[in-house]
Amino acid sequence: MTERLNPQLRQVEGQPPMPSDDELTNIAEVYANAFAGEPWNEFTWCKAEEKFYGPETEIGDKCNCGTGLVAA
Repeated sequence: MTERLNPQLRQVEGQPPMPSDDELTNIAEVYANAFAGEPWNEFTWCKAEEKFYGPETEIGDKCNCGTGLVAA
């Protein structure tokens, strides 16, 4: 028989730790490497189309609608 988990959640005071700029850069690099390829293609992004493009693109390339791609 599976027991149902019922954690007691409560709000705690204070602020969560903020990552440093170096840590944020590392997190962004890991994310980009993990999701750049198929099936996600989260490498570059078209704001107008709200669509991701894969690692065959570069930031600033023109997408299907003609606007420039930005970093995902």
